[in-house]
Amino acid sequence: MVQHKQAFTLIELLVVVLIIGILAAVALPQYKMAVLKSRLTQAKLIVNAVAKAQEVYYLANGSYAASFDALDIDTPAYSAESSSELGGFVRPTRVFDWGDCHLWENSSVSCFMRGIGYGVTYTHADQFRDPQCIAYNTDLASTENKLCRSDTNSTVPLETGTGFIRWQYQ
Repeated sequence: MVQHKQAFTLIELLVVVLIIGILAAVALPQYKMAVLKSRLTQAKLIVNAVAKAQEVYYLANGSYAASFDALDIDTPAYSAESSSELGGFVRPTRVFDWGDCHLWENSSVSCFMRGIGYGVTYTHADQFRDPQCIAYNTDLASTENKLCRSDTNSTVPLETGTGFIRWQYQ
């Protein structure tokens, strides 16, 4: 009696590779969006913590803090801290592995992601009192705007400017 070796045919292998390719093509964009959403969540947590710490600092001192160190908060581990001058104001910056967070002269705080143009901001100025998601792409179908629209639960942008779209959190 002759025994035959069991093996896959070339067609069967090609079908399996095709199915894996289709699944990867569907799953990879969803994975990338999930990573971006998690980075946005980290940025929102920092922005909200700094904004609340600024309010506490203002109540105690009558002015807003000009540095992260003056605030009574712990931010996640950051890789660098720097300052740059913009319009006569020294803007403190903390650099994280996913992006940068800045304190601004009007006591607002902004965190921006690296690799894709979006971020979250909070300001104490009357015009933009609540947190916003800002997409630095004016194409409403862009990844940045899809992310901001999804995160803010907004269907209509708050403001469209030159090179950006601002979304208001609901």
